[in-house]
Amino acid sequence: MLDDAPLQRAIAGREIAGIVTTTRSVLRTAEHDNIGAFRTTITYFFHEGTLYSDAVSVPAAPDVSNGYWPIAMDDVAGE
Repeated sequence: MLDDAPLQRAIAGREIAGIVTTTRSVLRTAEHDNIGAFRTTITYFFHEGTLYSDAVSVPAAPDVSNGYWPIAMDDVAGE
């Protein structure tokens, strides 16, 4: 995702409101001893010209495919 130059330009240009991504965890925690898959929603916002992001993750099905899908600003306009 970080190597996707058109996506990064769209985020900087305020065309992308967020991204939904599915990845495999590389960390083990006390609550989850197995490395698992997670679905993460990353939202982007600007404040006084600075780009910020926030993310929340939830467990995903073990057989889910990795990848990411942008959420265009047009998809959330007016909500």
